[in-house]
Amino acid sequence: MADFRNIPKDTEPDGYWHSSQLHRLIQEEPWKAYMPPFRIGPNIWSVSGNMDNGSFLIDTGDGLILADVPYFNTLYLQIESIRMAGYDPHDIKHIWITHPHGDHYGGARPLAEYTGAKIWMSRSGEEWWRERQRAGKVMALEKEFDFEIDEHFEDHNPFEMGNMKFRFTFHPGHCAGSVAVFFEDTDRETGKTYKIGMHGGIGVCSTERVLGAGCPLWHYYRYISDSLEMSEMDDIDITLPNHENQTNMHTGVNWENVYDYSEFVNRDVWKNLMIQKAQAAIDAG
Repeated sequence: MADFRNIPKDTEPDGYWHSSQLHRLIQEEPWKAYMPPFRIGPNIWSVSGNMDNGSFLIDTGDGLILADVPYFNTLYLQIESIRMAGYDPHDIKHIWITHPHGDHYGGARPLAEYTGAKIWMSRSGEEWWRERQRAGKVMALEKEFDFEIDEHFEDHNPFEMGNMKFRFTFHPGHCAGSVAVFFEDTDRETGKTYKIGMHGGIGVCSTERVLGAGCPLWHYYRYISDSLEMSEMDDIDITLPNHENQTNMHTGVNWENVYDYSEFVNRDVWKNLMIQKAQAAIDAG
């Protein structure tokens, strides 16, 4: 039975943690942080290529969408993961950056140039990111490559591609311009449809973090209220986390059959994640 409880930082099982030690591996010995691909929904694969980040390949039936491209250093592993999942990276039409932190867009430019995919970000996310670039305040992980934004989520809401329709909502707090995505995914073999939730900005939030990032204090309160409001959504069948430790994601993988996504169908995961993150923000103050 999968254990999808949120795992506090620095208490995760060996090999699955979001910490400075893992970041060191990703920067210096990325192959030691490799995570093989696995199916997490009927037409969704986890393909980050590393143990830290969530990155999801969505097969719309008319081309692929990739949500987040974590690190330049692990990009070759991510491309390998995409191929191992049975897909051609050149079929990626869109790259979605769910929030402008370097560990979610580090490989975006080289992958876009390799595949011809368009890069998406929210308008407020791009504005905040550019301001930090001009002020020289980007983190070391964010200095790999600059790039242009081809599309803004706000201009395509909802967005339809193939047999899927995507709805975007925007939730500041962890990062300005964070995007949450909701859509339905139908299993082409069983005909069963699942509702998918992916929140790109459900990471750490505190008043210190918000003010330190140059954002208004109301982002902190908005983060808490939005998270609690979204915790009342009781129809999210599958949750796509933006970090492994947010949902203990690896416990749902059937490593003997990585096509088996059944353990990830669990409506408690979304609700618990939203509540836990709201409480963590309240506790952090």
